[in-house]
Amino acid sequence: MAGYTGITVGKIDENYVVLPIQAITELPSKIVDVQGKLFQRMLVCTQQPPLGQDTIFSRQVSKESAAITEQQRSALETQRSSLYSRQAESFAVSRSKRYLSEPLRKEDVFMEKDVITRYELQHLSSREPGANVTSPFDSRLPGLVRYKNGNSWATTCVWKRDDETKGAEHFQFLRSGARKVCYWDPTKVKAAIVNCGGICPGLNSVIRELVRMLDFYGCTEVYGIIGGYKGVMEPESWLKLTPAYVEEMHLKGGSFLISDRGNPPHIEMAKMYRAKGITHVYIIGGDGTHKGVMQTYEQMLNIDYKCSMCGIPKTIDNDIAMLDFTFGFHTAVDKAVDAIDAAYVEAECNANCMGLVKLMGRHAGFIAMHACLAARNVDLCLVPEMDIDMDTVKAHIAEIMEKWPHCVVVIAEGLGDTLIKSQGADAGGNKSLADIGPWFKKQIEAHMKALKRPFTCKYIDPSYMIRASPPDSFDSVYCSNLAMAAVNGCFAGYTGFTVGKISNHYVMIPIDEITGRKSKTIHLGSHWFSRLVYTTKQPSMSMRPDSAKACITSVLEDTCREKDDGTGHVEKTTVRELLISVGMSGDHVDKLLAYDAFGSNGKIHYGKLTSWLAA
Repeated sequence: MAGYTGITVGKIDENYVVLPIQAITELPSKIVDVQGKLFQRMLVCTQQPPLGQDTIFSRQVSKESAAITEQQRSALETQRSSLYSRQAESFAVSRSKRYLSEPLRKEDVFMEKDVITRYELQHLSSREPGANVTSPFDSRLPGLVRYKNGNSWATTCVWKRDDETKGAEHFQFLRSGARKVCYWDPTKVKAAIVNCGGICPGLNSVIRELVRMLDFYGCTEVYGIIGGYKGVMEPESWLKLTPAYVEEMHLKGGSFLISDRGNPPHIEMAKMYRAKGITHVYIIGGDGTHKGVMQTYEQMLNIDYKCSMCGIPKTIDNDIAMLDFTFGFHTAVDKAVDAIDAAYVEAECNANCMGLVKLMGRHAGFIAMHACLAARNVDLCLVPEMDIDMDTVKAHIAEIMEKWPHCVVVIAEGLGDTLIKSQGADAGGNKSLADIGPWFKKQIEAHMKALKRPFTCKYIDPSYMIRASPPDSFDSVYCSNLAMAAVNGCFAGYTGFTVGKISNHYVMIPIDEITGRKSKTIHLGSHWFSRLVYTTKQPSMSMRPDSAKACITSVLEDTCREKDDGTGHVEKTTVRELLISVGMSGDHVDKLLAYDAFGSNGKIHYGKLTSWLAA
């Protein structure tokens, strides 16, 4: 509809883009780069023996067998140079194509007020020199590793906006990956793994890959702490982990380390790590858990103990700021679609039936939104970010049921704090939510009964089935890559960081940057929400004009009766405050009151005013 032609569409660095067709057809097909990072991760995962004559790979490599002859090294460099040469030739040829612009200048990419901010990480070398041991990748994967260094920065996606008067802040993060020199001597490293908060798909996969990656480096003392932060203070909760012990853990859902909430004093945990001689701590959890990581790290500074501390972000809701997504989210969406499909079958195969599904999402409705987009058979999706009027929702569902004898509605659990108020908190400090599912079901049933229409509702809550699922193939790969990134970062000497994917790059991020930002939520003006509305065809669920008028009238009547001076009149200032409190702007209220024909001596007859508003 925009008028473009000769195009194709795709996703590049987590952004949907439009491409000239020649960009696809005239370039060589993508193949696996056997010297690239993806192939390197695969070799670490499989630890497979050499399958060619130009590589040396051994599980237990002696100094003699690890030596690479000059001829072999030359052959490897020739192979790599040939690959780069073909890529350069391909680029040179493509430069002559008409769909490529001239090389861009800085001002063509960035706006005048744009800034680039680089997020530096804390490195233990600022406190004390490290062991500076050569990376075991040189002997384990000779000639196949592309090392990262202190200049390996990744920049978030840049685009020019219509409003050139406002600048934007773009971020740079240090890319994860193996470094040629290790700060820590692998043979002297003792590592501890902790997971906190609720369970989600992929926890066992992350733990398994942490253990295997530490073993790959040569670390032989790895402990899994049972029971989250609480288990740190209980010596009997420290479980010795080996690659053999965790071999099949990734096939199971949940966490074999038993996740829990609640925090002992951070100074006591820091002292326990010191007493155990722990030099690497890997903590898997959400925003609250990451705040705990930094608090423990600060206490380690206070007791002058050197340790690399790394977080691995975990939240099934996908609401951690800046990250493309968190592990477990894709699996959750996939399993949620199964629940939606079941609700659709129930609704379609039972007379006058609504299928109702409640999905996870305390403050962000990403699971509900993506699941509805994937299912393509949902009539109404309600998420915590929306301004929702329940009368409008009831009327819309009644309209659907009148047109079709069935419908499917998906709601996020966070509505238990927006449509109905909840109280209390769990051990981790998270606000306890009221159970929105049964309440919502009763509301619709009562409304349809009042309309005297036949109606049934089939309610499905798959929350715990989703949380307990093993990861799908996508999340399984993602979990492994996050674990590798964490171990590589700690052995490089970094601390106080977390790992994640930003603009399709695996990077290391200062934990303070994650915990200091508001949680990510759905932007109701975003492309994603627009796609949802297009799919469900749902109207705005905000209060309708007639409902708004009734609400204002009701508030005025109830409150003004309490303020009545005995003559049926109320002070204009009181009425003004009331009207503003229910959402009217001050300017509109002043104009309304200026035309009031019923006032006298600065007072208003509230009965006549509410009748006037209702009319």
